[in-house]
This record gives sequence, structure tokens and C-alpha cells, in this order.
Amino acid sequence: MTTPPAWWRTPRQVDIVVDNPSWFVPFGERLAATIERAGDSARFCRSHDEIGGGGIAFFLGCIHLAGEETLRRHHRNLVVHESDLPRGRGFSPLTWQVIEGRDEIPICLLDAAAGADAGPVVYRDRMCFSGHELIDEMRSVQAEKTIGLCLRFLAEAAPPTGDEQTGEPTLYRRRRPEDSRLDPAQSIAGQFDLLRTVDNARYPAFFEHRGHRYRLNIDKAPETAAGHSDERGRSVSRQPTTPSATGKFERKRPTLSLPPRSAKPRETGLSNLVDNGYGRNQLEDVLSMCHPFIDIVKLGWASAYITSNLREKAELFARHDIRTCLGGMMFELSYWQGKIDDYAVWLDDLGIDMVEVSNGSLPIPEQEKRKMVEYFAGRGFTVLSEVGSKDVTHVSPPEEWVEFVKADLEAGAWKVILEGRADASAGIYRADGSLQDALIDVILDSGITADDLIFEAPHKRQMTWFVRRIGSNVNIGNVPLGEVLNLETLRLGLRGDTVAHFHARQPA
Repeated sequence: MTTPPAWWRTPRQVDIVVDNPSWFVPFGERLAATIERAGDSARFCRSHDEIGGGGIAFFLGCIHLAGEETLRRHHRNLVVHESDLPRGRGFSPLTWQVIEGRDEIPICLLDAAAGADAGPVVYRDRMCFSGHELIDEMRSVQAEKTIGLCLRFLAEAAPPTGDEQTGEPTLYRRRRPEDSRLDPAQSIAGQFDLLRTVDNARYPAFFEHRGHRYRLNIDKAPETAAGHSDERGRSVSRQPTTPSATGKFERKRPTLSLPPRSAKPRETGLSNLVDNGYGRNQLEDVLSMCHPFIDIVKLGWASAYITSNLREKAELFARHDIRTCLGGMMFELSYWQGKIDDYAVWLDDLGIDMVEVSNGSLPIPEQEKRKMVEYFAGRGFTVLSEVGSKDVTHVSPPEEWVEFVKADLEAGAWKVILEGRADASAGIYRADGSLQDALIDVILDSGITADDLIFEAPHKRQMTWFVRRIGSNVNIGNVPLGEVLNLETLRLGLRGDTVAHFHARQPA
């Protein structure tokens, strides 16, 4: 194996550069924080003047080309571009391709070069959309892919080289406000791909009619239900109707005061659901109505290994802004049989960037589990670690729970799952399904925040306890996929179990 150069050895100096007030700024800050947690030194730069040197620079969402003097400061300078290079160089490639009617958009990590988007391509990936996403949703997918490509680069044992671009380049021009013009003589359906790419603040959609110019803002309704299919045969959501006392359907519902609820992509208030063998049609029915309430879907047990349409499922979840996880059992078996590298490559190939690391079924030492958390975090995965045993006879003292949770977080876990089993019979539960509430109190009183934890709560009574104890934005996992509305209504006080908790005081 070739010895990596000195500048590649940890801790490396990594600059994240976003040189304008881009929508990508918060994602760039998150990327810098992730790199820091992985053991490198990261700096978030808002201009080329702030760039340091001696390591790696990622230019993300930049509008100014970096000059030769700037590029000489670092050993590697990389950019991300959303097209099948060399085709589609230039400005706003994602937007232009969506307007052209494409649902599968390539995305590349490449070396910065003197010509815009002309450097060797290190990695190629793709973004898949369903045709209903608005610009903020598309940007969220773009950001996650961008972060994943950067972290993948940093996880390599040695600096990867790129392949020179081949073929005839094409160029997308800079978008102008005029490009958001709608034709009032055409249908909304016929112009929807243009309408869904507009930025309501910077370049809103508009049309001219009867001597005046009118602007349109587009947003998704807060709650959607299964509706109809568009001209491409895809499911399209529509605002639900509710029956009135006369039996007719009305399109307006009363405005109720509800507990605060985080929005996707969430850091808190996560709903981690379990797919225990759904077919595609079943999934599409559930997701068409409930996808706003689902953040992660875990394939139960190690069923991923025998799921013939696994890639199709992962892509379906991704199109609904839901992350796929293959669960802890799949990890434990891979580790136990010495196949961890193969497992990581398989996840990369499937486009899955989340992994659960556990030792609840097989006797993997805590120190080894911790190394696996570091390994996957170093490769750019979002790591969910799990603490607790599935063995109903195994009882750990509260201090051990606290020690293991803190150690996993320090090793790079994004969240730590507190084991409960699918039947709530082990881990944080007693064999009869009752919760060890004193254990939860000790963990939360130790300085560990609820935001860093995912509480397994497969049954309604357990979900209810955590919602009442921690709030509507508690992270809850191991809930059957078919119970998603059960969980969401509990969070919002729309069920008898939590209605008095959230709505005891009548609004004035």
C-alpha cells in the first residue's frame, strides 16, 4: 500500500468555503462540525481571503472562481457539481435539469481547475427525485449528497485521484429573474417543473396578464394525503378534505393550537420506524400520506440481507427525504464474520449513508464497538450507536449506561439508541414491558441530553410516556411503520393519551 503524504495524516487542515449568502451555509457549517468530530481540523470560510492552507479545501456553492494563488494554498481543492460532466458545466445545473424534466440528476466531486467545472472527477453519484419536490426539498437532497461526497473523500486511506473528463462539454448559463416567467395561457401541470424550481424570495414565479405583472409563491400545504397521478404516472399529493355535518366535503379545517413540532430534515423529534417486510405498493401507500412524519426507516432484524428489492426500497425512501438504515443485527453479523469492509462498500453501493452499530445480540466488546463507531464516522456515515442488551436476563447498572452512551457520542455517534427490543422486554424495559423510569432519569440527569438519544418505544403506552416526559420532539425508535400516525398524533396531542397533557388549558 502506498504511504499517504504527510498532509493527509490526521489531524488534517480542511477548509469549507462558501463565498456568498448561499442556502448551503448551514450545511457547510454542519460539514465543518462533522469533520471536527472525526478528528480533523475544520475551518468554515465565507470568503477566499479566509482560506488557510496546507491541507484540503472544499469550495461549495461558490460563485467566484478561485485564482491560482488561492488554489496553491492547499494540496487538494475540490468542488461539487450537479451534472454528468463534462455535460452541464456552468450555473444552476440542478435547476436547469429539473426544468428539462429529469428526475435523476448526476452529482460529481471533482478537483478545482482553471476552467469552471473542468477538473478530474473523483466520484460520481446521483440524486433521485419523484417529481413533486420543491426547491427547498431538492436542495436538502443536494446538500446531503454533497456532504457525503466530501466525507467519503476524507475517509480514504490515501488521497484519491480523479479521472479526466472526456467528451464534448456543454454549458448552462446563469439563471436570470426572467427565467421564472410563466405563460398564463398554459396549464400549471405543463409548467410545474419550472414552478417548483423557483425561489420565492430571490426569483419568484411571475406572469403578465391584461397589462400587469403578477407574482406567485409556491409552497406545499402542511399536511397532504394521497391524491391522484400526474401525467408521468406518479402519485401526487393534494390537500385533504374533511366531511361536514351535512355530509359534503369542505376544503378548510379549523386552525388548532398544537405543540411545537420540528420540520424535516430534523435533528430532534426523530421518528425511526421499522419496516418488517413491506412490499413496494404498501410502502407507496404509507409514504404518500405519512412521509412528513418519518425520518428514518430501519429494515427489521437482518432482513436486508434477503430483501430482493433493497436498492429499490432505499431509493423510494430517499425520494421522500427518509433515510434508510439496515439495523444493528446486520452490522453485528458483518463484524462477527470479519466482513465490515465489505459491509461498508455494500452500503455505499446502495446509496445508504446511515449505519447502526450495536452489540446487543453478539458479544462484541464495548471498545471494539467504539472503534466501529469511529470507523464508520470516518468513512462519512451517519452513525447510530445502540446501548443495551437484548438479553432479558442481562441487567446493567445505570452508571454503565451513562458511561457507554457518553463514550459512543465522543467516538462520533450522531445519536445513541437506548435498546428496548421490538417487544419492549429488555434494555430500558423490564421483562413485563414496564419501563425502568429511574434508569431514564439517571441517564438524563448525567448531562446527556434527550436530543442525543433515541428511545426505543414500540408500543403506544411507551411512546406516550416519553412524549409526556420529554415533549413532542422526543426522538423515538423501533416503532412499526404502520404505527406512524399513532406516534405523530401522540406527539401533537391529537389522541386521548396526550390530549390533556398538551391541551389542559383552554385557549382564550
